[in-house]
Amino acid sequence: MNIKIFSRKNLVKFLQSETGYDVIVITEPDETYLLEDIKKLTSGELLHLEFDDVEFDSEQMRTRWSPPQTHHVTEALFWATGRDNIAVACMAGVSRSSAIAYAILSSRVGAVEAANCLEYGRHRPNKLITKITENILNDPQITSITDSYSNYIDDVIIFSEKRKP
Repeated sequence: MNIKIFSRKNLVKFLQSETGYDVIVITEPDETYLLEDIKKLTSGELLHLEFDDVEFDSEQMRTRWSPPQTHHVTEALFWATGRDNIAVACMAGVSRSSAIAYAILSSRVGAVEAANCLEYGRHRPNKLITKITENILNDPQITSITDSYSNYIDDVIIFSEKRKP
């Protein structure tokens, strides 16, 4: 399986020169930045998921945000079945798209091997999506592996904040 992770802007550039990819695009609800361009450039099938990049869920949270839900992850996993070339994109290509790509690969090859799709220092899989995936696939390794990616980014942020005058 070939899965690639992009920001929406970089996905547009990729699709201008590459064909044969099915695409998952993740946007915030009612947000359409580059969505029409991506639809026009996609040679394969397109799945559009809408949820915010938040990492916890509560009733209070849902009054302002639309967190990822089990049905989003289940839909992505089902949609990806039988597809070999998939591009996944969200706004920045860091959190939601990496978590969905990781979920798809984890369902096929297991959490350890799926982690090879993630770039340490670049990807920070959304913790709520990885927790949902862990529950769906009944694999506790999923969040333990991705936590190290989140910790790396958190350490870099803390280090850079300490360096500010």
